[in-house]
Amino acid sequence: MQKTLNIVVSERIKIPSAPLPPMLKKKLTERLVFINPEYEFRQSRGEWLGSIPAQIHCLYEQRRHYFIPRGFLYQLLDLCESFNLKYRLIDRQRELEPVEFQFHGVLKDYQELAYEEMTTRDLGTLVGGAKSGKTVIALYLIAQRQQPTMIIVPNVALLGHWKEKLVRFLKVSPKEVGIIGEGKFEVGPRVSVAHVSALYRRAREVRDKVGFLVVDECHRTPSRTFNQVVSNFDCRFLLGLSSTNQRRDRLSRLIYYYVGDILHQIDARKATEIRAIFQADVVVRETDFEYPYENSDDYPAMLEALARDPERNQLIAHDVSREMSEGAGPPLLVLTQDEVQDNTLKDMLDKEGLSSLSLDPELVAKGEKGLEKQLKSKKIQVVLANRQFFQKMIPETKFEALFLTTPLNFRGRTIGWFQGMLRRDDGQPLIKVYDYVDSKISILDNFFRMRSYAYGLRLPRPAPPK
Repeated sequence: MQKTLNIVVSERIKIPSAPLPPMLKKKLTERLVFINPEYEFRQSRGEWLGSIPAQIHCLYEQRRHYFIPRGFLYQLLDLCESFNLKYRLIDRQRELEPVEFQFHGVLKDYQELAYEEMTTRDLGTLVGGAKSGKTVIALYLIAQRQQPTMIIVPNVALLGHWKEKLVRFLKVSPKEVGIIGEGKFEVGPRVSVAHVSALYRRAREVRDKVGFLVVDECHRTPSRTFNQVVSNFDCRFLLGLSSTNQRRDRLSRLIYYYVGDILHQIDARKATEIRAIFQADVVVRETDFEYPYENSDDYPAMLEALARDPERNQLIAHDVSREMSEGAGPPLLVLTQDEVQDNTLKDMLDKEGLSSLSLDPELVAKGEKGLEKQLKSKKIQVVLANRQFFQKMIPETKFEALFLTTPLNFRGRTIGWFQGMLRRDDGQPLIKVYDYVDSKISILDNFFRMRSYAYGLRLPRPAPPK
């Protein structure tokens, strides 16, 4: 009677070697023990070989058991099935108490597809070129896995890069992001970023605090990272990020053996086509505004009705009040249609207990310094600017949030103005933009579609406009 093969999964896979059929042992050896490409290359050139091993062993036998990198798990299961070998998985991977993350962003269509495929397994590799959105997908996975996370990076420059992304997209306090590297060895309560050199001898010290391990830049990570660092972690979730499926040292298989097979490769063309013009934290707000719009002759009257719609204006005032109450520091900027809407919103904000200021020609003429002086002297929390004035404002004026209440079509000088307004220094959180979408009016819905491309958003379309 055939015995059931016990496959124990922890930081490595452990299986008894005795019950394995000889041909299965041969298959494992063929895949997991292979010629070292560097040895082969130097030997072909007649160069000194030194201590470079002739073979790379990802299969070890000790006390009648094989030890295999756990990224090889699904290949092992396929081999067992091909040999009609019964097996039982004994899962000893570490899963910690959930921690809370909130993702502040919107995945584009191609990123949603990548996310769905990456969640089909607990461990795997995501491949995508530079600027393809891999980092955002990884952050969304971190938020969904809800496990204390460690991100391993191959160079020091990426420590700050990841910290900035964690602060921006997951709203983790900068003080809560653990840093391992640059002389620091601090593990964060929810998430940490580690330079691989700082982990070589100390991985065992931190592994019991990690439920999700992310290995960034797998194609550049030194090969010893996998067998000396990654192999020490027994967390359930493991994610590799790579810009290519080929390593320069021809050791691509190490990525898959230690981190997991490629589960998704991002389509470079799609990622490039929908790259954002602006970088902003966009909040899309649907309104119920309706108007019997038929052609361009109706446009001025429609905008006038929009600016005076009481329910729409009340929605805006409540959003401004809530944003201020949730901790956004002043000033906030509200872009309006005309002076009438300025005055209407000003009255509503006064009732909410917020001090506001409407831009006028005299104030605009004084420039940025004049505006800042008035903001400080009168402790202004909200600046109202209608179409007549807001593009004349100096872009360097810094606002904590922007409320786009008038349906702009992003083109020409408007794009340049927004780029200046939304620009942030490295490490600073993105400005939050509230975009009010009047999707029941066809032309205004189309304007929003154009704005969404500029933001880099891919949202489900609302109900067909009338």
